[in-house]
Amino acid sequence: MALFRFHSVAIEAWAFQATGSVVSSAEIEDKLAPVFEHLRIPSGTLERLSGVNTRRWWPISQAPSVGAAAAAKEALDNSGVPLEKIGMLISCSVCRDHFEPATACHVHRSLGLPSTTVAFDVTNACLGFSNGLILASQLVESGALEAVLVVTGENPGLVIDNTTKLLLDNPGRFTRDEFISFLPTFTLGCGAAAFLVCHEKLLRERRPRIRGSVAFTQSEHDQLCRGNVDFAVLEDNPIPPIMHTQASTLISAAVNLARTSWQELSRLLEWTADEMAAFFPHQIGKQVNNSFFEFMGVATDKDVKVYPEYGNMVSAALPAAVVLGAKTLSLPPGSKACTLGFGSGLNSIFLGIEF
Repeated sequence: MALFRFHSVAIEAWAFQATGSVVSSAEIEDKLAPVFEHLRIPSGTLERLSGVNTRRWWPISQAPSVGAAAAAKEALDNSGVPLEKIGMLISCSVCRDHFEPATACHVHRSLGLPSTTVAFDVTNACLGFSNGLILASQLVESGALEAVLVVTGENPGLVIDNTTKLLLDNPGRFTRDEFISFLPTFTLGCGAAAFLVCHEKLLRERRPRIRGSVAFTQSEHDQLCRGNVDFAVLEDNPIPPIMHTQASTLISAAVNLARTSWQELSRLLEWTADEMAAFFPHQIGKQVNNSFFEFMGVATDKDVKVYPEYGNMVSAALPAAVVLGAKTLSLPPGSKACTLGFGSGLNSIFLGIEF
């Protein structure tokens, strides 16, 4: 367990973008109809189990850095922090442009950042953006840097396309349990986000503050969600990526870890569930999110949901919930909120944010 308290860290600006084709769960089921029919799985199962109605899909060949750079530019346009104050750029996506260089380098070039802004990738499944926020907050709190730009752009199109081809190549090949292990792949969506984390001395007006975080790793669950290859979107002749998920076991492990993570963050910040204005969970789907709140003992009316419209956008899902949720809720100054971050492994990071 890692506990961090922050006193001078603010989110100066943020942005979320999810342009692309809107694809419904019904459309996906229609495409996979031979498999559904062979296994006698009722139509509507994908949406019923996940709660995902639609998701955005970019063209398969669209580089993750393109989305990340667009979100970052929007955040920078809304910020008063000069580019020369940004000491670091961290790209946190699972999907990358190439094996090398770091996708962060492509974003760095697109934004025209100076050579004094260090750029690199941090990846940790869906939890990568939360890892980036912790690292940025530590560097800013310590005084080592004045501002850090944390970005992500996720395009899991190769995984979705390859899984579709695998299933349709021989619809009778897979058992019902094997097919269910592929279903989470079809909840995935594309999206991008960017947060500019800075020291409070750079603020022109009040901004949300990161007050603290807790982090856990329970590696006994490292086999519950596995991708077979570290793929890069723009590589020629990539190894076909596939993702297998033991959803029910993963949900059980995650919700138990959620309870522990929330208890520790509550103890660290001395915040109670009653005084929280909102919870921003990783947007996996309704089964996971509902279980989180049941086991945490928190009312579900504080759950900010974006997965019904956008699906699971991998590492972009959690920051999307923060950006869209904050806009929808119009949280007044002093409101307290918590992000509930999870990633395969099993890893968790919860952050406390004061608006």
